[in-house]
Amino acid sequence: MELRQIRSFLSIAETLHFGRTAEMIHLSQPALSLQIRALKDEIGVRLFERNRRRTALTAAGVAFREDATRALLRLDQAVHKAKLAANGKLGIFADRIYIDCRQ
Repeated sequence: MELRQIRSFLSIAETLHFGRTAEMIHLSQPALSLQIRALKDEIGVRLFERNRRRTALTAAGVAFREDATRALLRLDQAVHKAKLAANGKLGIFADRIYIDCRQ
């Protein structure tokens, strides 16, 4: 499972439109569909119900969206903390983390 697949899934889950999402994330629609198919194959469940007129999340898609959103948020926070630490703005004393808010 790749982060770009999860991010693409979350974008489609928000717009419920493959074409619009492909434009937003600067990807061709066939490439976006391939990402979602690969994610579906890895997870083993359909995430979307899709026909020519509409796209909808399945029950599995709704469940996956909730936890995937939280997981990406946590990952973004981890990246932010790593950058702070690399710039000397985050320190660790024993079992506590502090953030240096001085400019």
